[in-house]
Amino acid sequence: MGPTLRQPTDADWPAILALLHAAAPVNMVESARWLEQRRRFDESGYPRRHHVAADPTTGLLLAYAGVEAAPEPGLFRVLLVLPPTLLREGLGEPLYERLRADLAELGATHAYLLESERERDLLDFFAARGFAATRWETLADGEPCVVLESSLTE
Repeated sequence: MGPTLRQPTDADWPAILALLHAAAPVNMVESARWLEQRRRFDESGYPRRHHVAADPTTGLLLAYAGVEAAPEPGLFRVLLVLPPTLLREGLGEPLYERLRADLAELGATHAYLLESERERDLLDFFAARGFAATRWETLADGEPCVVLESSLTE
C-alpha cells in the first residue's frame, strides 16, 4: 500500500521542517524563512495547494509537496520536499502527478522551482519532466540555487 496523500495541518509543520532538513540540509535562518513563507502564504491572497504524504500504518510524514501562485498570472511555484532515497524509490512520481493536476485545476500556464544545486536528484527528476534551468541565484546564506521553469501549455 502506498502513502496517504492529505492536506497538511498546523501540527505537521515541525515534521515538514524536519523533512526539509533531511532532503537538503540548509541553515536554520533559511529554513525558518522557508517555513514562514509556507505558513503565511494564505495571507497573500494567492491560491495554493499543499499536500503531505504519510505512511498509512504509522502516520509518519514522508514528503511534502505544493504549488503556490506567483503574482504573475498563470505562474506557479512548485515545491517538493522528500529525502533523495524516497525520490529514487518512486515516491516523487505520485506527488508530481498530484501537483500537475493541481496546476491544471488552478489554470497554471508556467511553473518554476528554486532548489539548491546540491539537490541533484530532485533537479534531475524535474529536468526529466520538462523543466529547464533558466537562472541561478544565491540565497542570503550563500547557498547557490537554480531556478527551473516549465511551460505547461506546450
